[in-house]
Formats: sequence, C-alpha cells, structure tokens
Amino acid sequence: MKTHYTSAEYKIICQLLTYLRSGIDQNEQKKIRGQLRRKTGLYISELGIKTLDDFERLRQSGVITVEDDDHTLPVHSQESEGCLRAQTEPSRSMQESKQARESQIDWNDLENLKAYGFTGFQPIRELRKNLPLIPKTQGVYLVLRDSSSQPVFREEGSGGFFKGKDPNLPIPELENHWVENTKVVYIGKAGGGSSSATLKSRLHQLFKFGAGKKAGHWGGRLIWQLDDAEDLLVAWIHSGEVDAQNLESHLIQLFKQEHEGKRPFANLQD
Repeated sequence: MKTHYTSAEYKIICQLLTYLRSGIDQNEQKKIRGQLRRKTGLYISELGIKTLDDFERLRQSGVITVEDDDHTLPVHSQESEGCLRAQTEPSRSMQESKQARESQIDWNDLENLKAYGFTGFQPIRELRKNLPLIPKTQGVYLVLRDSSSQPVFREEGSGGFFKGKDPNLPIPELENHWVENTKVVYIGKAGGGSSSATLKSRLHQLFKFGAGKKAGHWGGRLIWQLDDAEDLLVAWIHSGEVDAQNLESHLIQLFKQEHEGKRPFANLQD
C-alpha cells in the first residue's frame, strides 16, 4: 500500500479527489479512481479515503507523506494550503469543466460557451490552413453551426470512405438526427483513456476525413453532409487532469437533458 507521494502526484490527487466529489455518477467515479491508481498509485479504498479532507487528515497524522526534492512537504506549507484551496478555488480548466457538468449551458450563446472556457471558435475552412492555432493538449471540442437558417443536407457528403465504409446516411435519417434550437452539431474528444491524441492531432484527422481522405475520424461523419460544413465553427477546452473522455460524456449527457434525450446531430452514440 503506497503512502509516500511526490509533490507532482499530490497536485494530481488534489484535483482528482475534488472532481470525484463533485456530483459525478458512479461510472465516472470508477474512472476517476482508476486514474488515481494509474497516475499516482493511490488506492483510496485501502486507505479509507473518500474526500480530499480524508487525504489531508492522513497526511497530518503522518500516515501519508508528500515530498518535494527529497524534503518532506510541511503539512501547512504554501503548496498544501493551495491544494486545500482547490476544493473551493479549482484551477481554470477544472473550474470550467465542473461548471459545464453542474450548470446549465446555453448552447446558443457563444459568449456563454466562452465563459465555460471554450476557445477557438474558428471556421473549419480557416483551421485547415492554420492548424498551429489548435493546442497540443487533450480536451473536448465542439463543432457549431452559427446560423439561424435551416440546414441543407447533401446526399453525398465530402467525408472519406474509411476502411471502405460509406460515411453517408440517407437524407431522411439526417433530418431525423437534426436537433432544433441549438448551435452544437457535434461534441468530440481528444485523448482520454489510453489515447494520447491531442486536440490538434484529432482535429487534423477530422479535417482530413472531411476532405475525402481515408483518415481515422469516423465519429462525427454526418458533419460532412451539411452543405455549409466548411463554415462550421470549432471550439475547444483543455481537460486538465480530468479525463477527456469523462468530460465529453458529461457534456453529451448535459446536452441530452436539455434536448429531450437527443444527442447532438453528429453524435451517433454517447
């Protein structure tokens, strides 16, 4: 049973334990416990830890130690106080993703989405030419249609035939998938789980697929049957220590709660 941690592991523990107690469901709690084990070696069940306060009590009693550069980190050091403040003052990415999980998002208000930490908001046609604008970090991205006009669907979109599979759906099915009164047409992730993909690499794959190339981005393929696909905006948020897959799942579930159980147009699965 591991009881000694580095200061870097301590910071991760602070963030993930805070996230663990933020009202997430049991399935995601299990994923967070897995991240704690993989990233820090902390098995919370063995130590009877449920909250960050539990971890700190064990540290104060000497059961757990945290060291930085071979020196034990004092219980009341500046770093430990900063860790405790994470419960009420989380980092920017954690705070934004927590807001996105627990508060209502106005999917039609770009300023509201920016307030949650999403950045970018560039048309696909521009990002194709300016990939360096996209960060090399893991996170979640949105594809948005900032238009009040009704969508026009193509019988055959520009998406590539990845592994020989036809990416197109019949127009009646596209119409059935369409979600009214929202700008969001797709929620995607970069990284998470065992994936090392970044927002830049994942969106590059998406754009290549949309240009008819045999790129591995089958998810979101309905985007490319929209007549104005190249005008769609892409925005992204860094997921920090939170698993990108978990954050994506939360945003999709939040979207479904606000749209009568329907996923975004191009999300064909949760």
